[in-house]
Amino acid sequence: MQTWPLLIASLALLTAAGGSPATGGSPAEARAPATAEKDLWAVALQVPRARPGDPSRATVRIQARAGYHVNTEYPTSFQPDPAAAATLGSKKLMLTERLASTPCAALPGQACDLTFALPFTPPAAGEGVLAGTLAFSVCTADRCLIEKARLSAPVPAG
Repeated sequence: MQTWPLLIASLALLTAAGGSPATGGSPAEARAPATAEKDLWAVALQVPRARPGDPSRATVRIQARAGYHVNTEYPTSFQPDPAAAATLGSKKLMLTERLASTPCAALPGQACDLTFALPFTPPAAGEGVLAGTLAFSVCTADRCLIEKARLSAPVPAG
């Protein structure tokens, strides 16, 4: 059995997830990307440069697609991954601070794109990773879906 193709594929996945063959990357980086999407929605986690140990804010963006809108009545939250190096200060963080909202062109009064603030603190030493599960909802006039997406992003030191 040839192991080279498997080894090359594993290294490619590790590098694409933000890790390096030398360090092995973190488990959170290998499990979840900074973006996730399905036909009806897309989500993204953007982490700014942050000073180690100083409070900072990442952003979480939710985009509804295909006639759906973001359900603003659903309690959007971020459940941190226990293995992540960055801390959120609680086991589950409710995302209530909206930074931006784009109304739906075809759905008056509804938001098709919302951006939330996600406060976090990078680790005082070592590389930081912000990782967890985003819970949110998208709806049409007749149907609402409750969704979850695992997201992970490195915290650039700065």
